[in-house]
Amino acid sequence: MAEYTPGPWQVTRTFKMMGMNGVPSTTAVIGFYKDGVEMVIAMVPLYSDEDKANAELIALAPLMMQLLEKIFDENVLSEEIRDLVRQAVDGQTHA
Repeated sequence: MAEYTPGPWQVTRTFKMMGMNGVPSTTAVIGFYKDGVEMVIAMVPLYSDEDKANAELIALAPLMMQLLEKIFDENVLSEEIRDLVRQAVDGQTHA
């Protein structure tokens, strides 16, 4: 897996914009601040509570990666769970 931008990330702000369908929407900006400058990782349109939860989940990605790596390194998991953690750490996804 390619290197990712280290965390911590957060929902830094939200703003209103006109959507492609002509309907105004709120968008969450996910990122961090470096030397007082906002560094944007992603922008997520917020049409529902689920979208808000997804934005928060994206912001937690670096922390979750650290936790997965720590769990894997501690070698306290069954082989099946270790395989799943390794797939997540390696960036493999499943349909």
